[in-house]
Amino acid sequence: MGGRDESSDISVVGPGTRIEGTVVAAGSLRVEGEVKGKITAEREVTLTPQGRVEANIEATSIVLGGQVKGNLAAKGDVSLPGRQPPRRTHPRPQRGGGRDRQREHRREGEGRPRPTRPGRG
Repeated sequence: MGGRDESSDISVVGPGTRIEGTVVAAGSLRVEGEVKGKITAEREVTLTPQGRVEANIEATSIVLGGQVKGNLAAKGDVSLPGRQPPRRTHPRPQRGGGRDRQREHRREGEGRPRPTRPGRG
């Protein structure tokens, strides 16, 4: 309808491509290769998991999926997509710990009252 398609305003540094210097994108930039220097984009800069950047990045938003070394300046969000929360490093308590203690008390006769026999004193 006469408007620009935003998906066509994405510049791509493809896999296997190495750029050294200043990269300026009028729209968004997706880095799948390597960039060393400075990156400036009007909209979003996305670094894919294969991407490697040693540059200062200025953009509206930044998505860091790969490796980056440099300063980040975003008017909006800076995000790390698909990152899993760290796994628990301490062991979980074993189940049944309380039950084992109950069994020990029963064996020792401490867990239950002893039945009394009628007529004995």
